[in-house]
Amino acid sequence: MIIKDIMQTSVLKVEPDMSVANLATFLIGHGISGAPVTEHGKLIGVVSLYDIVASGPPQGEMRPHYYRHEWMDEAVNEGFTVESVGDKTVRDIMNPAVYSLPEDATLHELVDIMLAGRIHRVIVTSGHKLAGIVTTTDLIRLLPLVVQQPALG
Repeated sequence: MIIKDIMQTSVLKVEPDMSVANLATFLIGHGISGAPVTEHGKLIGVVSLYDIVASGPPQGEMRPHYYRHEWMDEAVNEGFTVESVGDKTVRDIMNPAVYSLPEDATLHELVDIMLAGRIHRVIVTSGHKLAGIVTTTDLIRLLPLVVQQPALG
């Protein structure tokens, strides 16, 4: 199986000048944890909920991996709110390192790059253009196909 077989072709993207507060609303509203960042049609980075939380001011023992969907309205771990990131934009918090693979890459290549990079999404390219995205959720959907259920009894 190649990643073209499992990738999502309808990719939600964000612009680098979007405010972090609007980014949080966008991601949570669409039920996704991250998105590619494009500028003038060119892929320039990736941003996630983790980046939003990690961009907040350090307070006490803040653990950046901790968030929940209600966090836009309530404080998260030591008083973090979206407003606490000030007037930052996506460009300020995005990761410019984009992990990508061509459409014909194998699932083994995909898993290897995700594990090595400790990432949750890989951009899929066709030539030099964004063709899709594969996330850890897409891989989880494959589990019933690859895991045999033990015989009962």
